[in-house]
Amino acid sequence: NKRGLAEYAVDNDLYTRWSSEFEDNEWVALKLAEPTTVNGITIFWEYAYAASYKVQTSTDLKNWVDIAKTNSGDGNMDYLTFDSLKTKYIRVLCEKRGTHFGNSIWEIKLHNTSTEQ
Repeated sequence: NKRGLAEYAVDNDLYTRWSSEFEDNEWVALKLAEPTTVNGITIFWEYAYAASYKVQTSTDLKNWVDIAKTNSGDGNMDYLTFDSLKTKYIRVLCEKRGTHFGNSIWEIKLHNTSTEQ
């Protein structure tokens, strides 16, 4: 069963997905191979989407800083932009579900990425 694992949100395969428990405030975090500059994110939602969610960044996986937020998630595909920043960790915190199911993401794409050598 290819469901539930964070790696499936970044495997370039729209037939696999990350899914959460059937609760609010579930999240998926991505660890980038190296510190990377990003200024946008595209989230491809499955039917079970978050109506309200934040995109956050961290340097230590403990303290998270909000970089984007929406209260108008409607499933399908969301594209959010934010000021360019360098990070190693990105998290999508699904605050409120849009359905009675959990949250489910086919794929997450980061934009304007460049790796420091």
